[in-house]
Amino acid sequence: MSVPLPQTVTLAPHVFQWAFPAATKAIALTTNTYAIVDGGEALIIDAGSDHPQAVQFTLQQLTDWGVHRVIALVATHYHRDHTCGLVPLQAALQVPLWLHPLDLPPAVRTLGPGVQLQPAPDSVRIGSLTVLLHHAPGHTHGHLHLEIPDDRVVLVGDHLAGRGSVWIGPPDGHLDDYYRALDQIARCGCSIAGPGHGQALTDAAAAARSLRARREQRELQIWQTLHQQPANLDHLVHHLYGQLQPPFLLTMAQRTVQAHLQRLLEHGHIQRRYQSGQGFVYQAKEAPP
Repeated sequence: MSVPLPQTVTLAPHVFQWAFPAATKAIALTTNTYAIVDGGEALIIDAGSDHPQAVQFTLQQLTDWGVHRVIALVATHYHRDHTCGLVPLQAALQVPLWLHPLDLPPAVRTLGPGVQLQPAPDSVRIGSLTVLLHHAPGHTHGHLHLEIPDDRVVLVGDHLAGRGSVWIGPPDGHLDDYYRALDQIARCGCSIAGPGHGQALTDAAAAARSLRARREQRELQIWQTLHQQPANLDHLVHHLYGQLQPPFLLTMAQRTVQAHLQRLLEHGHIQRRYQSGQGFVYQAKEAPP
């Protein structure tokens, strides 16, 4: 079966984006692969399809650009829809595959023990460019942002979305970390954010601030719901999202609500008790978030 091949989108003079069909049933049907190219050298970031046509397309693009050296392949995080295409690319190019150390163990479980993985450095030179690799946990514990200061571009993985939404939740992520990651995007001075899914965002700071405000509003909504009446997780998800279809959307909503409940518990805004037949039931304290 063939796959639709993407257009090459130029985000900046040295940063390019391809949207390949995603390997998993995420909200978005494609995952963005990025190439940072300068002086005949390149860095490839994320790859959501291991289909031979997608791999060959990427390799041909590098040849057409005159790339004679791929420094490394990088995954912003270990999830399969960002990593499975990097495995055949590594086999073809014989270059390192970098992730943050905290994402290395789950990456081995996801991709298999035969894949050669290495800890990502803090920075790397691509031709005359310096690319900064920032540890930015939130969606996963080892999530990375890649900043290209000369082009004022930051690649943010699944911390922003150009289409659909993002989920944050256990066991991979934590909301306080995620808020700090959004603040990092807002402060970095980059104008363009390249998300894991969907089109690039042309005002990175505004997108990060808007998404943080939306998450905080959802958190307040959860507290207000629990202030009116105690509820378990299933009741909260149904109250907030209704009947979500297909089922994987419901799973993502559940994990995000779990993350909000975890944060509200940690900050002392709610309490919980175990109730037979319902599991944990949550109740608001008087102080709202």
